[in-house]
Amino acid sequence: MAKIKVQTTEISIIQFNENDFISLTDISSGFKEGSGLISKWITNKNTIEYLSIWERIHNVNFNYPEFGVIEKDSGVNRFTMSAGQWISRTAAKGLTVKSDRYGGTYAHKERLVKLNQLAIQQMTVLQNLKSRDLLR
Repeated sequence: MAKIKVQTTEISIIQFNENDFISLTDISSGFKEGSGLISKWITNKNTIEYLSIWERIHNVNFNYPEFGVIEKDSGVNRFTMSAGQWISRTAAKGLTVKSDRYGGTYAHKERLVKLNQLAIQQMTVLQNLKSRDLLR
C-alpha cells in the first residue's frame, strides 16, 4: 500500500481491481467531524448525482433502477446513505469500503481528481463573489 503526504496528513492509496483508490477516511481525519464527514457528503443530493454520472460513464453494471429510488429519496432530510449502501444497492465501482487492516472508505483516483477540480472552481467563484462585496 502506498501513501502520500498532503501537508501533515498521510493518505493511503490502495490497488483494487487494478485501479488506484485514495482513502477518503484518511483525508477526512483532519476535520473535527472525521469519518462522519463522509456520511454527510454521501447523503447530499448533489453528491449522489455526481456519483451516478461517474458510474454511468465507467460502470456497465450500474443499477439504474435502484439509483432512481435513491435519487428520489435523496432530496428529503430523513435520507441517509453510507458508502457501503451506495455500493451494494447500485453495484458502484467508483467507491470501495475496506474493513481489514487498511479499513476505510476509498474513492477511485480519477474521481478524486475531478472532485478536487470542482472544489477549486467553486472556491474561485466564491472568492470572486466576495471580492465584489456580494457576500457581506
